[in-house]
Amino acid sequence: MSRQPAACPVGLDDLLDHLVGELADERAEAVEDHLFTCDACAERLAAIERLEISVADLARHAGVAANVTAAFLERAARDGLTFKEYRIAEGGTVLCTAGSEDLWVVRLAADFRHLRDLGLEAELYDIERQEATPLPSREVVVDRDLGELLLVFPGEVVRGYPRSRWTLRLHGEGDDGPVEIGPFVMDHTP
Repeated sequence: MSRQPAACPVGLDDLLDHLVGELADERAEAVEDHLFTCDACAERLAAIERLEISVADLARHAGVAANVTAAFLERAARDGLTFKEYRIAEGGTVLCTAGSEDLWVVRLAADFRHLRDLGLEAELYDIERQEATPLPSREVVVDRDLGELLLVFPGEVVRGYPRSRWTLRLHGEGDDGPVEIGPFVMDHTP
């Protein structure tokens, strides 16, 4: 991939926003015009598109769970992916199962406006074996305007899970120190 010229008026954020259709019309037109004249930016955008296709393929077929944006879900729907969605409010529980959908979307709803450095902790409890497995903790990004954290799991992988209870908790920093949000619980039946 070519290195972007230092004085280039189009940055990586512009290219990413252009790709998912989140630029205002005037800015989108300026970026389009620029892409016709700047080989470096056109090549960067093509590389990002190839990466996006690879990530979507991983999300659909591999054991990868992802923290995504609403724009990603809109694009996935336009690209023909199907998904089942579950919305869970803080302290809530949903009954869920995985059908033939490509993706399984979990929307965790809470007030995230004053939090930073959010991390997700999860535990999967296998009901038949009566065993709990903590999943690795990871940092996440929240759509503060939407008031939701969007998680996507490949349907193919979720269909393989046993009857289980998934407990999710978020932790972060608030104005007055550490904050925990949750639990968010999913009772899963294959």
